Amino acid sequence: NQPITQGQAIKWLQQLVEILKEVHAQHYFHRDIKPSNIMLKPDGQLVLIDFGAVREVTPTFLHKKQQNWSGTKIGTVGYTPPEQHRGLAVPQSDFFSLGRTFIYLLTGQEPIDFDEDLDTYELQQNWRESVPEMGELLGDLIDDLILPSVAKRPQNADIILQRIDEILIKTDVVFQKVESYIESSFSRLPNYLKFVVEPIKKHHLQLFAKQIRTPKIALYGRSGSGKSSVLNAILGKRVAEVGVAGPVTARPQSYSYEKNDWKLTFVDTRGVGDSVDDAAISEAIEYIVQEKVDIFLFVIPAGEHSYIAKDAQFLMLLKEEHYKAHKVELPIILVINKIDEIAHPYEWNPNPPYNLNWESEELLKEPNSPREAKELNIIDAIKHKLNEYQNITYQSVVPVCAYWDKMIDMRYNIEVLIERIYDNIPESAQISFAGATAVNSVQKLVASSLTTTAALLAGSSCLIPVPGIDILAVGAIQVYLVDIIAGIGSSDRDSQPSATDFISNLLSVTGGAAITFVIKQVCSIIPGANLVANASAAAAVGTMTMALGSAAEAYFIDGLSMEEVREKFEEEKKRVKPELEKTFVQSSEQNYGINEMHIPPF
Repeated sequence: NQPITQGQAIKWLQQLVEILKEVHAQHYFHRDIKPSNIMLKPDGQLVLIDFGAVREVTPTFLHKKQQNWSGTKIGTVGYTPPEQHRGLAVPQSDFFSLGRTFIYLLTGQEPIDFDEDLDTYELQQNWRESVPEMGELLGDLIDDLILPSVAKRPQNADIILQRIDEILIKTDVVFQKVESYIESSFSRLPNYLKFVVEPIKKHHLQLFAKQIRTPKIALYGRSGSGKSSVLNAILGKRVAEVGVAGPVTARPQSYSYEKNDWKLTFVDTRGVGDSVDDAAISEAIEYIVQEKVDIFLFVIPAGEHSYIAKDAQFLMLLKEEHYKAHKVELPIILVINKIDEIAHPYEWNPNPPYNLNWESEELLKEPNSPREAKELNIIDAIKHKLNEYQNITYQSVVPVCAYWDKMIDMRYNIEVLIERIYDNIPESAQISFAGATAVNSVQKLVASSLTTTAALLAGSSCLIPVPGIDILAVGAIQVYLVDIIAGIGSSDRDSQPSATDFISNLLSVTGGAAITFVIKQVCSIIPGANLVANASAAAAVGTMTMALGSAAEAYFIDGLSMEEVREKFEEEKKRVKPELEKTFVQSSEQNYGINEMHIPPF
């Protein structure tokens, strides 16, 4: 009834291209894509309908096409590409119709309202002026889809999906913040140097973009398994309704969660045991595969033993379909929930933690207390579950208690679960996962990794034989590093000092002079000077950056006072200096030059 937003357009475009990818993979193309042939399901998924005009790509079809054979002319005014009007439709014709469809969805106007040239099929009026809030990248993609020339359009669905991924990353708030830091720093360079810096800047932005994808985590379990409680326990916030009298999650749905611009997506689905037929299995598998999740949490109640065969069937089918669609294995974590309900149910005091090492050969034979009896019973329940699902390949098993509300907090082993998720999701999603969750150990892992790569990158910038680049690059990198760690560790980023203020307080330097002060202490690069001398300065920059990252971690994640943070800062400088001097001197002797040096992704 009204134009859709850019965010909705990107999501829907991605879904429809995924559908076309599958259609084209089966050697068919649709030939009549338009708004009225697209249905929206209650779960938010789109469905492409009306395959009455579909064409099969056979050897005979390809041969006739080479002979300029004209086939049946079919289509809809405003949505049909020029080659299809001539009876020469090809799979890329679907992309033209798809692009015209999104012009309608974004503007609320039919494509022909923008004065289509009947000879060239180009739109004479700029449709993008009707969507001023739309980003340039999405507009460029749609314009490429509707090019009159088949050869100039994207040639397959994978190319379009790759461009959509780039749009998602470059419209991410965190990416835009980093890009702003780097742009503002390098903008002060003289014009004659900017062309030297541009490929370096672009290279590192591309590397960073690969590190901040929003992770997608699927949860699955029967009614009563507590999967919604597990989701809430992971986030430390009530985002999914918890059922008391009966099942709450009636159909697949996704939860988007955001903290300090870091995002998580959870895909919550109903259990296969909640249906008397196979509809639930099919629906859940289809939804999870379409969502391209990074990891799958199978939530199992510790004390229940029904529907085992159905669960096993579901898991095997899911792994098979996921691999078929995405050519990667889907990591699975078995989450054994409600261990607090195992006998003795009234014995529940996880401080100190229970000893639940079910693989140990030194387990107690006879318990001497209710606590020891509880431990043995939980271990027995875990072993029983592992035996029930012995034919399923999984990456980890985590027993948990997820019960938590405003009055009582019984959560147990949730931090371990979060660590296992972090270990098994792609590296490209780990930073966002750590930023969105509130687990200290995971946040520190990411902060440490970011600090190391930032230190190497900052030091390496001192080896670029162009005056002035080193100072600007180091400033941008160090401010970015502190700001990202603050965003990961702070529950309310707005209440915390800015990166520049933090560095100023740390070094007891006022105002914007903080970064310049840091760099002047360590940067003395002279073009043409001895390489080892320049490498020593690079090591000093790296050392300072490592110490800044460690200090930011201590302040924003560990919550130490500024006085304690200053001590940590000085200790870290002493600790890492010898190691970094060795690293940069060796690099300068063997691989001098920014293009030859191996710099980890940042």
